[in-house]
Amino acid sequence: MKTHEDKADFLFHENSVTAQVLAVIGTGEKAAVTSKQIKQSFGLTERELRKIIEKSRRSGIYILSSENGYFFPACIDEVKAFIKRENARIRSQCITLSPMKRYLKLFDSGDIL
Repeated sequence: MKTHEDKADFLFHENSVTAQVLAVIGTGEKAAVTSKQIKQSFGLTERELRKIIEKSRRSGIYILSSENGYFFPACIDEVKAFIKRENARIRSQCITLSPMKRYLKLFDSGDIL
């Protein structure tokens, strides 16, 4: 597995802002950097930052997040905690969508005009 520094160097050639963002992210939750700090440092919008994080994660860079901010994992327990939080968030979104899906089925069946 490549180190975070190797991956940041690779991304530098593709997008220097991405490499700069990755360079300020610390290792371990105690070294997390907030989205506010990153956005202010690089003049990014919330959407731009989320796209950078998403693209980096999809390219294989292990960026975790918590209420403390973004960070690289220092141990496997941090990865497990991140997965648990994300799964809970996904379950909550599915529960929120359930009534809308039921409504759509009623609408599609003609029971609601």
